[in-house]
Amino acid sequence: MDGHRYFFTIIDDFSRHTWIFLLKTKSEVHDCIKSFITLFKTQFSTTVKCIRSGQGPEFNLHHFYSLKGIEHQMSCVETPQQNGVQREKHQHILNITRVLIFQSNLPKLFWNFAVSHVGFLLNRLPSKGLHNKSLYDILYDSSSDLTFIKIFGCEAFASTLTHNRTKLDPRARWCVYLGHRRGIKGSLLYDSHTREGFLSRNVSFNENSFPFKHIINHTYSENFVMPHFLIIKTLISLFLDPPHHYKTNKYHILFHNKIIPLPLHHYKINKHHILSHKKILPLPLS
Repeated sequence: MDGHRYFFTIIDDFSRHTWIFLLKTKSEVHDCIKSFITLFKTQFSTTVKCIRSGQGPEFNLHHFYSLKGIEHQMSCVETPQQNGVQREKHQHILNITRVLIFQSNLPKLFWNFAVSHVGFLLNRLPSKGLHNKSLYDILYDSSSDLTFIKIFGCEAFASTLTHNRTKLDPRARWCVYLGHRRGIKGSLLYDSHTREGFLSRNVSFNENSFPFKHIINHTYSENFVMPHFLIIKTLISLFLDPPHHYKTNKYHILFHNKIIPLPLHHYKINKHHILSHKKILPLPLS
């Protein structure tokens, strides 16, 4: 999603604070390193003295390093233990990313949001080794605010904008929580009906509900439209017998736990009813 294919991490050797950058191509690493060195000097009034990395060509900035007086240390080929801090941090990030995706049942195409949220959490979690301080506390010498952190992938309701809103229009949008974005005081949300990601500050959360838990198959692509499961719940409640077939979205129908592509004109709900053009008709049909 958003075209990202890689993530690049920078770890402070003193505090172990981690910065995560989402990349579309590996060539973007050059710009990330240059901008980070400038940011670090501006925000912390200090200079980067040494950079340790692998031998990938994306880290070859010898002319830039020499101009800045930075020593570049590289690990040997197939010797990841020489850069153990980075390797263990990557494993930790990926482990928690998988946990977030499995818990929320989000599709894998949302991996970039999960990775960003993991970096946000790891920097703010207290550690026994740091006397119950977080990496954020060590780096910034101040306590981090944890009150606004919510469960990744939970149900959220964002207040709609008053512009072009009539008296009978909905006052909130039903969304999925995808974390936060650096530099903005708001929540990053995904509207499944419009397939739109947006930021909002006025949000109410239901951390006990995960909308994507109602998705059965993860084989859809970026053109996926989340089914209107609230409508499905209403249909199910109308019948005494559990339904065997029901529409999941405008592209697929669920048939005995198998996704069948559309178009179809009629979908059998159970042995007594059929769904035709969003109308429930009794069986048999003449």
